Amino acid sequence: MATTPILENNIHQTMDWIYAVEEACHWDDENQRKAFIALRAVLHQLRDLLALETAAALSSQLPLLIRGIFFENWKPDSNSSKIFERDDFLKKVGKAMYPYRDMDIEKTIKGVFNVLSRKLPPGVFENILQAIPKDIQELYK
Repeated sequence: MATTPILENNIHQTMDWIYAVEEACHWDDENQRKAFIALRAVLHQLRDLLALETAAALSSQLPLLIRGIFFENWKPDSNSSKIFERDDFLKKVGKAMYPYRDMDIEKTIKGVFNVLSRKLPPGVFENILQAIPKDIQELYK
């Protein structure tokens, strides 16, 4: 079964992001599954931190398939899981990293933040950083 050029392009873009996460986290080759899980975990926690309008603006800048990952299982009206502190953010990302829980979660988050800052259009990631608590912003530095 042949794929369409549009689908092939979206798969290529998604894999490019996954390889970038793998590289930014300094993982050996062949860790695409871990990189995918890390990207999803960090995107989900960022999404849940952001106001609805900011989350929608971020999603519009993501490649199509990653946008689908971003929205996976999202309940935008649920504020019960809002994170306001760094430790909560780290714990939630760590929990979402199953089965890779024996890794350096801060290093992983920094790697994903680095990829977001490079892959998103200029200014987008900086706007996202301004919308999240300062102690979580520091994970980028």
